[in-house]
Amino acid sequence: MLPGQSLVKEYLHNDISSFPATATTDPGDPAIRGDHEVAYSDAYAKLHSGSFANWRLSIEGSMARPAAYSLPDLKAFAARTQITRHTCEEGWTAIAEWTGVPLRDILDRAGIHKTARHVNFYAYDGYKESIDMLDALHMIKKIYCTTTLPGFYD
Repeated sequence: MLPGQSLVKEYLHNDISSFPATATTDPGDPAIRGDHEVAYSDAYAKLHSGSFANWRLSIEGSMARPAAYSLPDLKAFAARTQITRHTCEEGWTAIAEWTGVPLRDILDRAGIHKTARHVNFYAYDGYKESIDMLDALHMIKKIYCTTTLPGFYD
């Protein structure tokens, strides 16, 4: 892969899908969760009720400086906005504008070791995901959780 090459295509504003790429900005609200089969944990409910003031993004494993970042900590990183297509494993696809912290910046600050091969993600509803380091270190991957809070980057 050559420097500056993108792993995914970026789009223009007029390419954005006419429906939201995600159904809600509040997945913990039972009135708008729809038929989600997995209940959110008590830990998520507690964080939600406190406006996520005690939430932390834990960065641990094969790195020099493990850390846990709060939402204000993440906001202190430089954000990037891009328009890309998200293809969900549930079968829908949408082009949307995303703003977030490049995952590479967070991993660089943590001093990711050269021996690290994957980044694992764990969600409060039990969902787990893993991506390889090429994908994780590429600028296209973001911590999008920050964009789900209205006004976070205002």
